[in-house]
Amino acid sequence: MTEYRVALQCVAGTAVVKYGRKGRPHATTLCVENGDTLRWTSKLLAHATHIAVDGVAATTTMGKKRVKAKNAIPLASILRVTSGPSTSVLARALHKGTLVLDDASCTLSVVTHTRTLDLKAKSAEEREWLQRSLEFLVELARDHERRVAQQVELTIMKRMETLPVWKYGRKGRPHKTRVFVDRFGEVSWIGRSGDSLQLDEISSVQEGHHTPVFARARAAGMVSSAKAAHCFSLVTAVRTLDIEAINEQQRDWFVVAFRYLLDKVHEKTAAMQRERAERQLRMLQDLCHEDEEDDYLTGDGDDIYYDDCPPARHS
Repeated sequence: MTEYRVALQCVAGTAVVKYGRKGRPHATTLCVENGDTLRWTSKLLAHATHIAVDGVAATTTMGKKRVKAKNAIPLASILRVTSGPSTSVLARALHKGTLVLDDASCTLSVVTHTRTLDLKAKSAEEREWLQRSLEFLVELARDHERRVAQQVELTIMKRMETLPVWKYGRKGRPHKTRVFVDRFGEVSWIGRSGDSLQLDEISSVQEGHHTPVFARARAAGMVSSAKAAHCFSLVTAVRTLDIEAINEQQRDWFVVAFRYLLDKVHEKTAAMQRERAERQLRMLQDLCHEDEEDDYLTGDGDDIYYDDCPPARHS
């Protein structure tokens, strides 16, 4: 049996207690859908009953389930799986008494950009193998998503370089060329200037011919209003790259392709920023911890407190 199947079996069908945003628990069951989505059963069913799970009042339901999108998380979108009451939801549950401190070692949280899924297993051992299985499936889903994205990007790059277009220069004069995007995010084209721009410099992809370059081209009679459906522009802070495709269908393909590539660039940038921020936070926490230890070891005694009792008398 492969490690993947073992991880699936460890997660699928596991009965746990899920804590809602307000710290209220209810019983639920986990499953992995299509190998890429973590799903759990909803408490909003036709007939609700109440049971006690491990001594904690929890809600479970019977009857026909209403499938809701919010009861699922794509595995590739999970940032991390943490153990213990490390989220605001579990902290709220501790405060309300719906989670007791003795059960803290049985809890784990699935963390995404927008939410957390906070669970309690039957034991610390079950929590550990559930956490390990989820971490394995998350990493597998991320690898698959990266491979798919790379294949899509490669397909876009290869097709783009085969499509002839007209590029409009600063004075509104067009020339026939081809547009290229390489794996480093550089957008270039065939021409005398040898100019290029980076994907992360592009702020938007505009359809039609609304830029100053296209305005000059219209004024000079180089492009007609009927061609607006064939045109698009890549807009940066300092310039625009103004393109006319052969027809509207190819223009639409270029627009979708560039917006896809831009989304991927922004995702990578955001991930790098989060990773850097988390690394800096860990460094600050380590430095604060070291500073507290230094204060304790090298203090001059002013902060040492003694019991309020008179000194012993020696005869």
